Amino acid sequence: MSEGESPTPALPVGAMCGVHVDQPARVVCLRCGDFACGACVPPDLDAVCPACRARGVGVGSLLNRDNWTVSAVFNRATELLKEDFLGTLGVIWLGSIIYYVLAMTPGMVIAFSAPQWAQSTAGQLTTQTIAAAMFVVTSPFVMGIYAYSAARVRGEQAGVGHLFGQFHRLPAVLPLGLLQLVLSVPAALLAPDTSETDPAEVFEQLGALAGQSMLLAVWGMAVYLVMQFALMEVMLAGSGGGIQALRAMLGHFGRNPFPIAGTAILLSMISFLSIMCCFLPAIVGVPFATLGFTVLYMAARTPPG
Repeated sequence: MSEGESPTPALPVGAMCGVHVDQPARVVCLRCGDFACGACVPPDLDAVCPACRARGVGVGSLLNRDNWTVSAVFNRATELLKEDFLGTLGVIWLGSIIYYVLAMTPGMVIAFSAPQWAQSTAGQLTTQTIAAAMFVVTSPFVMGIYAYSAARVRGEQAGVGHLFGQFHRLPAVLPLGLLQLVLSVPAALLAPDTSETDPAEVFEQLGALAGQSMLLAVWGMAVYLVMQFALMEVMLAGSGGGIQALRAMLGHFGRNPFPIAGTAILLSMISFLSIMCCFLPAIVGVPFATLGFTVLYMAARTPPG
């Protein structure tokens, strides 16, 4: 295998060509996973079926852990967004709205009904506990968004049905919810208690603890990314528990964790800033970041070349 080439999946015994059904398959398409015979994919061509080649898809558009770059991830996400712009926006935003409503409502109720208590250590511990519970509750929709995005990356038929096809994986997510709670407790304990502070002095107190606040923000981002990648691994693996998925995910990042983490943070910031700026950038920014996140993890997940 040459450097940068995508690893060819194993061909099952007895596999037949998807086009010439009476001919034995020679390769598995690296793009869509279909079987192809020698007439469809001669030995001098990359292992990409005729249908994918007709769409202009070749090995060069398939990223793996050896050949991915930030620009390649961004370019692939842009291509996927352009291929079905309205459909992609509709499915990803439908899943995102369901997620945001479920995930944010409990915390907002606490913040508005008992604002002073919410800023206390007890309030922040309660908020983190609820957040861990909502992580589990919303996980089928998050994995549904990733399932849709993964199908797009593979060139498979993808639609709104992907959003509602991951509920059977809830038991695998339960250990991850407990882990998120454990990882979030230090942040709640270290966060400044401003429940007894005059509102005019809150920002002054936070400014005095700028270093601590920055550390907590970095820790929160790290926990968020680990949990998101773990959910994607649960969805892609198709079997096994959440802790097994977490171990597999960390194994995928073993060779170059920092570039992957840096790119994931960049994509997360694009999504966050597009929402904070105004609604119009968010319409495109969130789906783009979601597709890029999926492209990135699927590239990191490929076997070593």
